[in-house]
Amino acid sequence: MHARARLAAAYSFPWTVYGVSWSNSRSDKVLAVSSITEEYANHLQILELHEADMAETSKRYTLTVKAGVEHPYPPTRVMWSPATMPETRLASTADYLRIWHPQENGLSLSAILSNNRTGDSCAPLTSCDWSDMDPNILGTSSIDTTCTIWDLNNTKQAKKQIIAHDAEVFDMAFSPLHGGSNIFGSVGADGSLRVFDIRCLESCTIAYETPDLSALLRLAWNKHDANFVAVMLVDSPTVLVLDLRMSASPYAQLTNTKAAHNNSNVSTGRPPSVNAMAWSPTSAHHICTAGEDHEAIMWDTRVHAPVLQYSGGSYINAIGWCQTAPEFLAMSIDKTLHVVTI
Repeated sequence: MHARARLAAAYSFPWTVYGVSWSNSRSDKVLAVSSITEEYANHLQILELHEADMAETSKRYTLTVKAGVEHPYPPTRVMWSPATMPETRLASTADYLRIWHPQENGLSLSAILSNNRTGDSCAPLTSCDWSDMDPNILGTSSIDTTCTIWDLNNTKQAKKQIIAHDAEVFDMAFSPLHGGSNIFGSVGADGSLRVFDIRCLESCTIAYETPDLSALLRLAWNKHDANFVAVMLVDSPTVLVLDLRMSASPYAQLTNTKAAHNNSNVSTGRPPSVNAMAWSPTSAHHICTAGEDHEAIMWDTRVHAPVLQYSGGSYINAIGWCQTAPEFLAMSIDKTLHVVTI
């Protein structure tokens, strides 16, 4: 029987929570959260986790809202700048890549980045990633089959735009290796994981393809061992861990088998899907997955087995593992944000 994580704090919103990201600043414990609604006007809010007054609540920690703005369309990704950036920034993707500047009195919009020069409607962006090696470098993925690399020193024009896949690109991430601002991976509707070097774009490496070419929705690069990448399949209860040195077949397949057998989605008849994953900030061997089965599970990839579990009580849409205080894991669950201690 594996251990269970404990709820440290929770916060309720009037809208469904989707994106979750911890700030990389060591001075405080701050999160960005975003909404997912059918309206044009969505929400981006900044919350702070701090120790609670034990006379007022039974919980050790509490969450308070520090700032918030309306956001055009539901953000597909929110992400804080790396700790190496002199001034903290926040990125969000939807119709465009937006860069936000958190200030004492709220959030201000620093830049809107678009490579669309025609004035026509733009293709929605599906995700983004910030280079840890060079905090001025960001990348985005799009349903128009491209990945775009931006340099914040020149926001008027993209550094590179690449036709990355044969169909929609759902996610991209920079390599944690030295020189990682030039090397990134992407996944998409064509069922492949591809690795690019923007210094040499004549070719790319197709590191993995699903046997039936079913879509790959997300990837997560192991920050402590760049040989390992996790990918998330569409409508699947399984996360695949790939060793890029021999990636033809997965190194590990992580499936909550109990949930897959006992908790099928009534509307679709399929097992509950994984919605999110995050590697440990401190260990090369631990990854957390979460999804429609209401469970967040920490896995030890060496033995392909769960070591810790948390039941959220409803669909878990996204998770974020705090880099500066790795005992905290945040997750968006319906209209609430949960922060648990692990």
